[in-house]
Amino acid sequence: MRIVLILVLSIVAFGASFVGVYMVVEPTVAASDPPAVDDPDSTAVVPADSLGREAWDASIAAQGTLMTSLVDSLTVARAARLSAEDRAEALQQRIDELERQLQSRENRREVAAAMASTLPKLDVNELMPILDGLDDRSLDDLYRAASSRNRTAILQALKPERASALVERFISEAETPAPDSTENAQTSTTP
Repeated sequence: MRIVLILVLSIVAFGASFVGVYMVVEPTVAASDPPAVDDPDSTAVVPADSLGREAWDASIAAQGTLMTSLVDSLTVARAARLSAEDRAEALQQRIDELERQLQSRENRREVAAAMASTLPKLDVNELMPILDGLDDRSLDDLYRAASSRNRTAILQALKPERASALVERFISEAETPAPDSTENAQTSTTP
């Protein structure tokens, strides 16, 4: 919109300069007796044609300045647009990556919930080697999906160091509020 406005203003200014030149140019009349150069009483008359040329030259110079500023404005606008497009593309890639991570996390939670339901069927001695083979992230997902009774079975089946590390992770996770919960708290306390 800004570019269109600048373009329209430049066209109007260009047209106004032609009108100005037309009004300044006086019709040239052939002098019947040109004044003598040696005559001190005669006033020097500047031909109308030279006034028209000066006005025309001034108009052309003004148009050149205006065109230069328009080109500069267009260059700046083009650079800003390209920068915005690059930023939008980077943000879209980030959104796509976050959506993939969210989908992966949801899939992991579904699998963990399904696995957590089979825990009551296993004895602690059968469960111990299975849990020892899991990485911390998988163990955390399984623990989150488990019921209270199954959580007890998980903690009993883990080695004491690993069980304490699991409990420590969940305690520290409970101390740091999730970003969504702080936003909800801020919006609910706002009058």
